[in-house]
Amino acid sequence: MDINGTTDFKIRKADKNDLRALVDVRLAYLDEDWKGLPADQRFIIKTQLNAYFKKHLGSDDFTAMLAEQDGETVSSAFIIYSERPANLPFITGKTALILNVFTAPAHRGKGLATKLLGELIREARERGASFIELSATPAGRPLYEKLGFTLYQSSHCTEMRLQLA
Repeated sequence: MDINGTTDFKIRKADKNDLRALVDVRLAYLDEDWKGLPADQRFIIKTQLNAYFKKHLGSDDFTAMLAEQDGETVSSAFIIYSERPANLPFITGKTALILNVFTAPAHRGKGLATKLLGELIREARERGASFIELSATPAGRPLYEKLGFTLYQSSHCTEMRLQLA
């Protein structure tokens, strides 16, 4: 598939043969986002990622899209689906969370993340998700806004979290 007239990239859903590539691209994303990972935490995260991808890849609750060039994964985007009792903000009871939108620095600005996200948005619509949410980095925010994502107040309640680990 040719993206914006540049070198050929293959855009596809990840499958069970991509476990190592998924772990590697997730670690690359985390290294950039967190300015590096301490070795002990990297080991724990890598172990969890291997188990997570083995369990969820190919299931109805997780999709990973990859862009490849010459067999190398150069961009990724993941989506996780949840179902819960319906509410006004999620009338279908189905919601989606996008994460790990990452493109290797040498391949940025070629439209890869836009293409991957477009595929995930299309899939989420087909699956009946009420909305897709994500956390935007400053660098990613313009792309997400271009695709129609907006800032939101999730409900009339205050969002809270109890950190357990």
